[in-house]
This record gives sequence, C-alpha cells and structure tokens, in this order.
Amino acid sequence: MLHKQKIVYAIFYSYMNSLKFNAIAYSRLCNKISTVILYIFRNKKATRKNSIYTF
Repeated sequence: MLHKQKIVYAIFYSYMNSLKFNAIAYSRLCNKISTVILYIFRNKKATRKNSIYTF
C-alpha cells in the first residue's frame, strides 16, 4: 500500500515538473481547472433547490 502510494506520488511530481517546464500546457491545465470550478459554482447556484447532488 505504502509502496504504491510512493509510486503514485513520484509519477504525480514528475508530471507536475514536466508541466512547469511546459508553460503552455500548464496554463491550459489552470484554465481547465478554473473553468470547471466556475461551472460547478454556477450549477450549484442554479440548481440548489432541485438538485440532490452537492459538490
């Protein structure tokens, strides 16, 4: 279990480091994250009354 977590963290950190060098991909990722967050907040405000699922 711990060994698998270490592997996942290593892959994640190497991925993040490669994104840091690739500024275009990094900015695209940030844009995607921000748009997803905005979309979730808009949906939360719009469908708070008739929605079962909460984010």
